Amino acid sequence: MNATEHEKDPEQPAVAPQENCLMRHVSAMLNMPPPVPVIVITDDQPDEEKQLSPPPQQQPPPSSPPSSPASPPHSSYVTKQRTPPSKLFHRLDRMQRALYQRTVPVLCLGVVLLMALLVVGLLSAKDQGNALWGFLVACLIASVGWIAVLVAMLVFIVQTKSNHILRIVLLLLDPETREFEVLRLEFFYSDYSKALVANALSPMSTHATNKMLSTKAYTGVCNARGAKEWKKSAHLVDFCQGCDVLIAIPEGTSAEEIAQLAKPILRDENVVRVLCSGVNKADPWALGMRLLYFISSVCLGILLPVFWVVVAHSISQDDTKVWFVEAPLVLFISWYVAFLVAEASVILQVLHHRKQKRRVIQNYVFKMVLVIAVYLALAAIIVQFA
Repeated sequence: MNATEHEKDPEQPAVAPQENCLMRHVSAMLNMPPPVPVIVITDDQPDEEKQLSPPPQQQPPPSSPPSSPASPPHSSYVTKQRTPPSKLFHRLDRMQRALYQRTVPVLCLGVVLLMALLVVGLLSAKDQGNALWGFLVACLIASVGWIAVLVAMLVFIVQTKSNHILRIVLLLLDPETREFEVLRLEFFYSDYSKALVANALSPMSTHATNKMLSTKAYTGVCNARGAKEWKKSAHLVDFCQGCDVLIAIPEGTSAEEIAQLAKPILRDENVVRVLCSGVNKADPWALGMRLLYFISSVCLGILLPVFWVVVAHSISQDDTKVWFVEAPLVLFISWYVAFLVAEASVILQVLHHRKQKRRVIQNYVFKMVLVIAVYLALAAIIVQFA
């Protein structure tokens, strides 16, 4: 979609030019021989065309549309599955790996700074006979620092999401003739943040090659299972995450019926490869949420010990043991548990995308051993100091 079209109608999705439309006829997956189903895949940057099933007689060019729905099948071409990722995906991937590599040093530095503030606050408050106030001040300073990091991450997520492109694969299916087409739609963040389902259904009248499907009335869309249905007034940003395959619901047909008819199409291996190549490989919003979850877990590791120490101080008579032994140990343990929980949730998702699973597991074990050693060393220093 060029800049001029984007200024004229910002809510209209970007669809590839007609010469880049790739068609494929599928008749074996459906139990009705006439007419022949057609898949139309739009791709802005096709890499290399690959012939899946050679025709018995002739091979017309892939961009030539069928003359009629009942025309004989042509040669089948699809784009290769390996679509080059965008620059944004590479930048986020590098940043994510750098974050994993620097998690332990940054966390250890934060622990050292927090303990330094804690010791200074306790020493200054112990002379005045008010250890509780010194501990709370030290924890408050550390919490303010983590909140500043949290705000910085929120700014980064908003800026990253503003450059994100939402890609939707829309399946059009006629329940009577079993003809179908697949269109790939693209929305920029400024568009799909306010775009409706009706905006996703509107391009089919001009970009769908099948006249029957382009002129058909649709009431909304549903997911591949048909369990959820969204009307034309629903916002795309409420349910689309960037890797969605939606089915258009024709008028007079329920979501369960159209999803049942679409099952043979979506289960075909060739169709699945084409659909997977047309969606986003990673959503920066999901990456940002994982980072926020990690920072929130660390903040909980600070706030929970404060609450525990206040309760322990109210029922304990030995202030020295509470402030210099029990409180630091509880702070270490809670912070360590929050770190492991957050890191384990991220590691489980990384294992699905990386091939070197053994190396990822070794790095995670090394992080656990390093964090345990640092926490035990600091705890021993605090106990000896007390």
